[in-house]
Amino acid sequence: MQVELFTDDLDATVEFWKRFGFEQAWSVDDRAGATYCVMSRNTEALRIRFRQGGLAGHEFFGNVPKGQPGLGVELVVQVTDIDAAWSTWSGTGSVVAPLKLRAWGLKDFRLTDPNGYYVRITEPHGVLAQDYPGRSSGDPA
Repeated sequence: MQVELFTDDLDATVEFWKRFGFEQAWSVDDRAGATYCVMSRNTEALRIRFRQGGLAGHEFFGNVPKGQPGLGVELVVQVTDIDAAWSTWSGTGSVVAPLKLRAWGLKDFRLTDPNGYYVRITEPHGVLAQDYPGRSSGDPA
């Protein structure tokens, strides 16, 4: 699965995600007057796609009333050094929840990107219950 996010300011968005090691792979202006950009991180199969140019020309979102971007969506970025990431972000004004050890045994902090998308910065882990330090496979999620 990959994610595509809509943005009003592609330059600010690209700069934000570069702080996590993402690089701009390519971008193109499409026929609808929007700019489409793909960013990737390291050699991982981790890609984020961005579309700037408003929602008006989009076949689905063009008919949806505008509200909070990504309401009910949480983007999760795993970093190898959570303390270094916290040092980078703690004074930026983007943080909405500080660095702390969570009940499931991992440290993380939360912020919003320039478009209002909610982002959780966390330590590396798998997605299965046994991959979490504070949980066994028999524990409820």
